[in-house]
Amino acid sequence: MDSGGPRPPKLWYLKLNRLFRSLSDEDLHRWVDRITVAMDYPRHCVIYMAEEPGDHVFLLKRGRVRLYHVTDDGRELTLAVLEPGDVFGEEVLAGGPRRTFAETLEPAHVCRLRGDDFVELMRGRPEVAIEALRLIAGHSMRAQAQVERVAGRSVAQRVAGLLAELAPGGVRPGAPVDLAPGLTHATMASMLGTARQTFTTEMGRLVRLGYVARAGRRLRLLDVEGLRAFARGETDRIRQNADRRRGPNGAYLDERPATPAARPHAHEA
Repeated sequence: MDSGGPRPPKLWYLKLNRLFRSLSDEDLHRWVDRITVAMDYPRHCVIYMAEEPGDHVFLLKRGRVRLYHVTDDGRELTLAVLEPGDVFGEEVLAGGPRRTFAETLEPAHVCRLRGDDFVELMRGRPEVAIEALRLIAGHSMRAQAQVERVAGRSVAQRVAGLLAELAPGGVRPGAPVDLAPGLTHATMASMLGTARQTFTTEMGRLVRLGYVARAGRRLRLLDVEGLRAFARGETDRIRQNADRRRGPNGAYLDERPATPAARPHAHEA
């Protein structure tokens, strides 16, 4: 499933997981290594489904995983896109069936551990329990952000806000940033509860306004703070940005000439 070179040992991945960053190598061997099982999943593989019983918690070591809900009318609503270091499936600790679907967006390397073992680990190492609470609180904040994205804003504002939220951290303010590959229009549209074509139309508007450019198979965010302002509806800043993007004839200036790699559908493959 993974065609890369030799894989680092499981302990190496566990040391990188935020859940276990306070543990020593000895503690990782004693508490974690023996109760976790490493697994590989190919791209677009469903790890678990909503309503099915589950008794495992998952640690994402490599790749990305999408958590989503299927609405009553059959639409997929993406709740989160998880990155390496994230924990998911922890709802089994509360009992009852799964509430979401988990699907890989790219080949993923995952550690699985039984919910009972996870509870025992937290009893033995309270620092792990504290970190788990932080992660679960982060998931709750993501869900709240999802509600705020959908409520009371135009589709264009919601698209701008989502792009700003997906921007990687640790980048110099004002510097362009590339979104991770694999975030297709369909995936991002489902994060907003809107149709893919509608999302693509509004994305084209943000490209014309100079907030976003297409860089091969990726999207490049040229003005993250501008996207946040757009999402908040700060019209003065939006108008200033639009004026800068207009040429002598009043038409918008393109960021770059269109090429086969830069057409709207290029990063959808």
